[in-house]
Amino acid sequence: MINLAKINFANFGKRLFNSSFSGLLVSVALGFGSMPMITKVAYAQSRDIPPAELSSMMDQIEDFANDRNLQGLLGFYSRDFENSDGLRYSTLGDALVELWRRYPDLNYDIEILSWQMEGSQLVVETRTTLRGTEVLDGREFRLDSTMISRQYFRRQQQVKQEILSEDTQILSGDMPPEVTVNLPNTVRVSDRADFDVIVNEPLKQDLLLGAVLEDIATSNGYFDPSILELDALDAGGIFKQFIAPLIPDNRWLSAIIVQGNGMTIVTRRVRIIGVGFSDL
Repeated sequence: MINLAKINFANFGKRLFNSSFSGLLVSVALGFGSMPMITKVAYAQSRDIPPAELSSMMDQIEDFANDRNLQGLLGFYSRDFENSDGLRYSTLGDALVELWRRYPDLNYDIEILSWQMEGSQLVVETRTTLRGTEVLDGREFRLDSTMISRQYFRRQQQVKQEILSEDTQILSGDMPPEVTVNLPNTVRVSDRADFDVIVNEPLKQDLLLGAVLEDIATSNGYFDPSILELDALDAGGIFKQFIAPLIPDNRWLSAIIVQGNGMTIVTRRVRIIGVGFSDL
C-alpha cells in the first residue's frame, strides 16, 4: 500500500468517484410536470418519432436546467416523487443547488428511447449525456456521464424514476490514462462478474497507481466523504471480481487510475436482479 498516494475524498474523491449526481440531474431533466396531455391517439400516429408535445417539453426542461431555474424545475414534480436510489422531492432542491455549484458549466443532451401509456401513466425511457467541469484545489476535473432511465408520470407530474444504467468517466491532468471498462450492467443475485479497468497504453516510465471502490447506490451516498489509498498496479489495470449480494439491489463499482500527472475515474452502476427476472 502506498500511503503517500492517499486521497482524501472529503475534498474531491467520492463526489467525483460515484456518478449518482448524474441521476439527480437526469431526474430533473425528465420531469414533465406541466406538459400538455399526450393522448393515446398521438402514440398511435408514430412509434419512431416522439410526439410533438413530448419533444417540445424536453426542450423546455433543458432550458430550465441550463438556466439553473430551480423553482421551475421543482414545479415539475409530484411531492410523492422518489427514484430508485431513494431520492425524494424533499431533498431534491438542496441536491440540485450543490450539483450546480460544483459544475457551473454542466450541460446535457437527452434522447428519447421509448414511450408508452400504461393505464393512466406515461412511461418514458431516455438516454441522457452530461458534460461539465469542476475545479478543486486548482485542479480541473472533466465529467462525461451517460445514463439510461425510465420515468413514470401520473396526472402530468413525475412520480417515479428507475435508473437502468450509468457510465461515468472523469478525467484530470494533461494525459489522463485511456481505459477500457468491462462490466455487465445487470447481474443476478449471488452471481459473480468481472470488473476490469484496462489501461490501453500504459506509459512504461511512469508508475501506475489505482484503487477500486464498491458502494450501495443510494441517495445518502451522493456526497458522502470517504478515504481511499492507491496501490501500485503491475498488470496494466485493475482486475476485480464482483460478487452480487443475496438480494436485489443497485451497486456502484468505481475505479481510479493515476499515471504521472493524469487521472482517470470511472463508475458503473450494476443492477442486481432476482433469479426469475428476465431483464439481463
